[in-house]
Amino acid sequence: MENVSKKSKELLPHIIPIRISETKFTEFKSLLASSRCRSMSEMLRKILDNRKIIIETRDITLQDITEELGLVRKEIHAIGVNINQVTRSFHSEKYPEQRLLQVMDITRLYQQTDQKVTRLFTIISKLAEQWSPK
Repeated sequence: MENVSKKSKELLPHIIPIRISETKFTEFKSLLASSRCRSMSEMLRKILDNRKIIIETRDITLQDITEELGLVRKEIHAIGVNINQVTRSFHSEKYPEQRLLQVMDITRLYQQTDQKVTRLFTIISKLAEQWSPK
């Protein structure tokens, strides 16, 4: 950690103290919070050098939809794992009655998958409505 501060002092030896208004300071703080800059100094150097400052924005309205998409993905994955397990069991089973029960299990799992995919399409439709130009 000490080496980093020594290097930065060597690269940037001049300190320029300035005073700014409270509104400008608040503006810089909000810009810093949404940027990828790690410090106010880094951000101000980029401004002085006319370099780009990358601003990351998040749409809070999409947070719920993103979480729901993640849940649906996990549920579909879990159903797929179950289908694979039943399929392996089906192929190793010798008795036709047991195979019939496993076929019924696979049918039930595919119905669950269909429900999840329908839910997925509903979510995607909501997203399309938000993103489509009006």
